Amino acid sequence: MKKRLFEKIRLFWPLTKSLQTGLLVATGMAGYMSARCPAHNLGTMLGLFFSLLASISGSTILNMWWDRDIDLPPQNWSKK
Repeated sequence: MKKRLFEKIRLFWPLTKSLQTGLLVATGMAGYMSARCPAHNLGTMLGLFFSLLASISGSTILNMWWDRDIDLPPQNWSKK
């Protein structure tokens, strides 16, 4: 069971675009901290981090799935 879970995570990881997700999470955290100064509550910051991570990763995966036909390599139409 545990091995199967890690296999699924391994397959989904490239779909999250980890660099883009990290940048968006950092931007969201910075925006929150600049608007809510001082932001010293660790529980709030961890909750914000994980909720941003989950929502950004999920929306990125859904976007990759929705636009899968756009990302396909072009067909070679010159042989027709």
